[in-house]
Amino acid sequence: MSTRKDYPIKKSIFRYSTQTKKKEYRGLFKQCKGCPLVASCLSKTAKEKKFSVTYYREEYKRAIAMENSKQGHYMKKKRQSTVEPVLGTLR
Repeated sequence: MSTRKDYPIKKSIFRYSTQTKKKEYRGLFKQCKGCPLVASCLSKTAKEKKFSVTYYREEYKRAIAMENSKQGHYMKKKRQSTVEPVLGTLR
């Protein structure tokens, strides 16, 4: 099965409607041969697979890892007991 690193970035896209940047990848059919998921990914007539991911994927992964760490759990509990009640009262 191919990974995203096997596919070169074809272009970077900026969507004005959502103000987001994305990386677009395109994989040719010959790169997908032998993959067990090719039947579910590509139609019978498709010559390539196109998919896009957020431009800030690495930052998202880092933030999620930080949030799931021991310190992240501690900070979340601390915020819930100090900041959240104040915001609830102000509303």
